[in-house]
Amino acid sequence: MNNSSQNKYTNLSEYISSAAYERAAIPIYVLANNRILDCNPAAAAYLGFNDKSKCVSIHPTELAPEYQPDGQSSVSKAAHFREKCYRDGHAEFFWTHRSQDGQLNEAYVRLLDISYQNKRMVLASVIDIKALQKEFGGDLENNRAIDSINYNLLNEHKKVIDFSSIVSKTDAAGKIVYANKKFCDISGYEMEELLGRDHSVINHPDVPKALFKDLWLTIRAGKIWQGVIQNRKKNGESYFVDSTISPIFNTDGEIVEYIAIRNDITSLIEKEKVIVFQNTDRQSRLPNKTKLYSDLKKALGAKLAVLDVYELEAINQITTKQQFTELLRDIVSHLRSLVTRDLTLYRTGEYQFTLVSKVHNSIESFADFCKKMANRFEETGFECQNKTMNLSLFVGVAENFAGMDPYINAIHAIKLAEGSCAKINVYKPQRKLLRAIEETVGWTQSIKHALQSDGFAIFGQKIFDREQNTYSTEVLMRHHDHEKDIFTSPYFFLDYACKAKLYNKLTQLVFEKAFAYFADSTQRFSLNVTYMDICDAVTMGLLEQLLEQYQCGSRVTIELVESDSLDIESEFFTAFLALIKRFNCHLAIDDFGSGYSNFNYLTQIPVDIVKIDGSLVRDIDINQRHFVTVKAIVEICHALGVKVVAEYVANQSIYETLCTLNIEYFQGYLFDKPSALHQSKLISHSVAD
Repeated sequence: MNNSSQNKYTNLSEYISSAAYERAAIPIYVLANNRILDCNPAAAAYLGFNDKSKCVSIHPTELAPEYQPDGQSSVSKAAHFREKCYRDGHAEFFWTHRSQDGQLNEAYVRLLDISYQNKRMVLASVIDIKALQKEFGGDLENNRAIDSINYNLLNEHKKVIDFSSIVSKTDAAGKIVYANKKFCDISGYEMEELLGRDHSVINHPDVPKALFKDLWLTIRAGKIWQGVIQNRKKNGESYFVDSTISPIFNTDGEIVEYIAIRNDITSLIEKEKVIVFQNTDRQSRLPNKTKLYSDLKKALGAKLAVLDVYELEAINQITTKQQFTELLRDIVSHLRSLVTRDLTLYRTGEYQFTLVSKVHNSIESFADFCKKMANRFEETGFECQNKTMNLSLFVGVAENFAGMDPYINAIHAIKLAEGSCAKINVYKPQRKLLRAIEETVGWTQSIKHALQSDGFAIFGQKIFDREQNTYSTEVLMRHHDHEKDIFTSPYFFLDYACKAKLYNKLTQLVFEKAFAYFADSTQRFSLNVTYMDICDAVTMGLLEQLLEQYQCGSRVTIELVESDSLDIESEFFTAFLALIKRFNCHLAIDDFGSGYSNFNYLTQIPVDIVKIDGSLVRDIDINQRHFVTVKAIVEICHALGVKVVAEYVANQSIYETLCTLNIEYFQGYLFDKPSALHQSKLISHSVAD
């Protein structure tokens, strides 16, 4: 070092430090933010660079194999000792580098915390093990060959394990740091979705928590855990694995990682245990419907009774899952006490049980037995929520004949029992009932399929003012049969949707399609809402979300469909009114003048529009009673500042009659027929509106 370069140092100490750093024979690095901030010439040469500037910003693990010879991943090992250095002020460990030419170099690394002015920095010095071996007479080339062979063997072992087993590794906190391809394939998750998460992502809810507690207690104690675990794929399917989970220790004896090696044994479990699992109702622990049908194949002539506990559905709505399960098991225990050992009890529905007898000689004697059992059941008091209650039991009885489904027949019989308020009924073929039930099943399946395959479309029918300008568009729903290209009005399927508890999903679908369609226009549009919708938190939450998203409330009219269940004093209705008024929506009463109309609604709720029911409008030009009724409704509405829409305006005569009553708006086939509200791909072959 010449004099001019020495003059830049302010004191001898600074000069000595710099000279020692630059001239040192051992590689020295300065790390900040986990990357190389600076290094001496020896360090650059050690890594295979001719210029130390090329080392800057490199993460040390970029110059290392994926795994260290001790089995730890380079990333996790580096992170562990870096944190140890910050915690203790220093750290020392063995490390394998990979130089630019691919050569593996074993080293002993010392870390020193040199953090300065709140900036975390580490000084790393590297002692090359092979250089030491050479200096002290070791066989360098032989050692290098041995190390290469050992490392290659380690990689070959890893390949074999990855090929044959499901492998994952976690850090000490249980966060996934590695998952092989077989793990990703069987779980259905991509590697990016797994890294940084714990294994609860694949936990199956049916696996007892005690199993995982035992697992963690074992491996945290430094022991190996083995056992069978049921996991859940991303798509919800189950799979079973025979697992071996082991802790991985560093040179200080600390657990730094856990490795899990698993084998898929789903097929074995299916052969031995899944059959039982699938045939058992887990909540009641009774054989389920699958087991019932399996048993009936071998029991021609057997008698079957479906037991419907009437109040259970309502109780399920007001109890916790634990309370309902406890009540259910009390019911099962009592039913078992009422039947003899030669009878088999199944749980075939959420609120339904089935009893099968192979011993009764006649259907009449079995029905008589079931009647007595039902009477004794109804005399029993069951405890729930610190209350004692009696439950009702409806029974449908049928016989197992070849070519017939006794369970379905018993369901037919129970429908008749409930409809006639009888407690028990024996199945007798009734074509009308069968057709009705077949139609119910058919529509239910069709609605479910349509919800999954875009089988519902929105139509619109315009509403006009006195000058026959478009005022608004009422959004209507249609079921679309794609094969026949036929659109069907809700009149034909809405009752089936309600029975199948799919009605709210249909409303939500119409909301989403309607807001999306009218989002980029300035047109007004109206949506039908029932009290069932108002009481459904998901439906009202979606309405609020859409109003907030599209900010078009002033263009929206909510048409309230009247029914005998409408409770305008309920907290649900109060919240509904607050919601639509917050977004400046208009409120209309639909079908006013039909069976449930109440003039009190006009004074008790903030109604903007009344839509007169079509039954009063369709013959108003020839029916004096209807004319007088509509006239009275219009006068009351106008006196209260409420506007009026007349529906079902089908011809000019009706329109002219309505005009004499000073009605503001008109809707009907005279002006516009319902048509599809999307990009002219759908041609309407509409069934009756």
